[in-house]
Formats: sequence, C-alpha cells, structure tokens
Amino acid sequence: QPDTLITPADLGVTTKVWNAAHAGPVRFQQADLNEGYTQRTWTAENLPATPGDPYRPDTAVFRPWIDVSTLSTWQDVALWYDELSAEQRTVTPRVRQKAAALTEGVANPQEAVQRILSFVANEINYESIPFLQGAVIPRSADEVLRDGYGDCKDKAVLMVALLEAAGRTDARVALT
Repeated sequence: QPDTLITPADLGVTTKVWNAAHAGPVRFQQADLNEGYTQRTWTAENLPATPGDPYRPDTAVFRPWIDVSTLSTWQDVALWYDELSAEQRTVTPRVRQKAAALTEGVANPQEAVQRILSFVANEINYESIPFLQGAVIPRSADEVLRDGYGDCKDKAVLMVALLEAAGRTDARVALT
C-alpha cells in the first residue's frame, strides 16, 4: 500500500526515507493534480514481515518510514517552535510570584539564573505522557508550576517564563 501526500503545488516539502536498507527499493513518484495541487507517493517493496510477537520493537525500527516537512532549516524549525510555544510561556501571577521567591535577595544575575535552574531541575518532576497535541505543544508554564511536573518541553517553557519574570528577557527554548 503506497503512502500518499497531497499538498498545494507551491508548498516546499523536504523528505527523507529512514531504514530503506531494511527493504527493497522505496520508489517515489510525483504528479501535478488539478487546481494547483501536487501528489507525492512512496511505495516500498519487499518489506520485512512484521513479527507477531506483541513485545516486538516498534515497526519503525525495522521497516522503512518517511519524514516529511515543510521546514527546511533549523532556523525555520526554531522560529516555528518559538511561535508554537509563545502562549505557553506567558508570565502569570503564579509564575511571577515563584520567580520573586526564588530570586529574593539575590543581586548577582548568574545566581538568580542558577536558583531558577535548580528549582526547575530538582523540584519539578519529569513526567512524559505524549498524547495528541501534548506530544509537541508544551503545557503552560503556569500549569507545570501548579502541578509540579512536566516533560522536557514543559520544563523548558517554565524555565523561560520564570527567567522572564525575574527580568531575563533573552531566554529562549532550545531545540536539540
């Protein structure tokens, strides 16, 4: 069964096939459709059988799969994620109050950053429950602070919001 993607013809798309060595050739076809659309189709041949063992590794480990993106540079990815997470980094009264408590009496900006980092790293429990949009979009800094847990992107958003509340407007979420 081929994988098919239909997009506006002028939409720039980059693709990469992973694990192609585990099967026969992965054939690619592209066709212009009516009304300004393009259809891209990938067909993999001689795919390895999927083991019936319920404890088998995910099929992405041993079968080909395709990454498709409209983002072509890391700068594009960073800008996209910055926009995606901007609302989640909102400094709320709860976030402002916690930043003030963490940095009370601190004159050295580096010490303030260290206190906030220590709090997020040690007091906010790491919990990863990727589900629907939560797999990509972080929870709000206020929620993470209130609940006391979050995954890496949630903790990063909280860190940036606390730093902003403490006067550091140059902090950003880093993608690795």
